Amino acid sequence: MPLTDIEVKKIKYTREDGKPQRHYDANGMYLELLATGAKYWRMKYKRPNGKESRLAFGVYPTVSLKEARTKRDEALELIRQGTDPSAQKKEEKLLSVLTQANTFEALAREWMEKQPPKAEITAAKSLYFLSFAFSGFGHKPITDVTAPDVLAVCRVLENQNKLETAHRIKAKCGQVFRYAIATGRSTYDPTQALRGALKPIEAGHR
Repeated sequence: MPLTDIEVKKIKYTREDGKPQRHYDANGMYLELLATGAKYWRMKYKRPNGKESRLAFGVYPTVSLKEARTKRDEALELIRQGTDPSAQKKEEKLLSVLTQANTFEALAREWMEKQPPKAEITAAKSLYFLSFAFSGFGHKPITDVTAPDVLAVCRVLENQNKLETAHRIKAKCGQVFRYAIATGRSTYDPTQALRGALKPIEAGHR
């Protein structure tokens, strides 16, 4: 039977071994009581790869039964879409931290979120090209990224004769810098100084 507000309020810890005590609601969600008397909302579920995992929804009474169920339903919807809610939560937390610092990676992810809906393969390509920049200077505040920073990342691909990828990286970085300028987080696009710095893509080159 699903829990009720009255039950949640009255439930007391009764175990003698000090281990967590669980009271289940529905669809994997349960209230976990600790020996200290603290009450935590949690949910047990299976990841898309079949492995079991758990989510934390907060502490009662700060998070009510109704609020916990809303969080559970949101997690279930992500699971139905093939997304691991734990991974999604970590991604959102990382983005929040990065955004506070106005790093290149934070602005790039924000820019991608603002783009019109695209086919998954198109969005994946944008993330692929930008991932090289993330590894090279993604942690830097966007105002500290220089033309040599971008060129160094592109040179790695250029030296592997992956000229198209090198040019795509520069182009995607340019779009991020222009977004940062438009939103008042930067005043300069360092990729503009890289015109002619890379080998041109030869006709028919792959």
